[in-house]
Amino acid sequence: MKLDNKTFINASTILIGIFTVLLVPFLLLYKFSNLQLYNYFLLFIISVGIIAIALIMFSFFLVLATSFMNEPKSLNVSGIIQFSFWIFRVMLLPFLYVIVKIFNLDKEQLDRFFIDYNNGVVKSTLKKVNNSRLILLLPHCLQNQSCGLKITNNINNCKRCGKCDIGSLAALSDKWGIKAIVVTGGTAARTELAKIRPSAVVSVACERDLASGINDVNSIPVIGVLNMRPNGPCFNTKVNIENIEQAIIQMLENSARQRELSAG
Repeated sequence: MKLDNKTFINASTILIGIFTVLLVPFLLLYKFSNLQLYNYFLLFIISVGIIAIALIMFSFFLVLATSFMNEPKSLNVSGIIQFSFWIFRVMLLPFLYVIVKIFNLDKEQLDRFFIDYNNGVVKSTLKKVNNSRLILLLPHCLQNQSCGLKITNNINNCKRCGKCDIGSLAALSDKWGIKAIVVTGGTAARTELAKIRPSAVVSVACERDLASGINDVNSIPVIGVLNMRPNGPCFNTKVNIENIEQAIIQMLENSARQRELSAG
């Protein structure tokens, strides 16, 4: 799963450098200070700093190593992949977002790295689920703005006129026997997931919403598919239907057999 990791590498390098630079004055104070108690305090601060740098560097290299594994299952390292992703999401990612904001780096690229890395982890470690336990979560902006039909309550209210991708996605949910939900935002999405409690989710959104959503529902495996915004954000967006179907197939148990049945 080779990822677009430029912003991840840049932000991580800056973060390691900042921690290292902050540690140097404490090392100098410890070396030249004569007060024993003060020395102990400085030694504690230095130890914490060294441990922090070591953990950041460890997670940095672990994430890079696992992100380049093309066939992690064959290497029997799914546990390592899950561990590296947990370290990345919990320990490293919050600091990286701060660095990205301070140094004006590309936040969307970091979001994409996180989404792609998450997708790779889910695909390589997920236990396949039954179609009744898989949810297709869709943003309202996929619906054509001129359409007056209310599909947030029921996607099957769509007349499948072909003016937007909602009709194709509704047909896809019928084909694979999974529930499709259209939501108006992150709060509505979290509410629906808390109500339904699915075993897995295929979700469509922009970089920001997908990244925050994956973090918010970290107990549920999510494969995120980015929408396309030819008309700008949140307005008549599009999505690659083939990518959605591939994500569904990868999550479903006995998906090859189900596909044959669907084709028949």
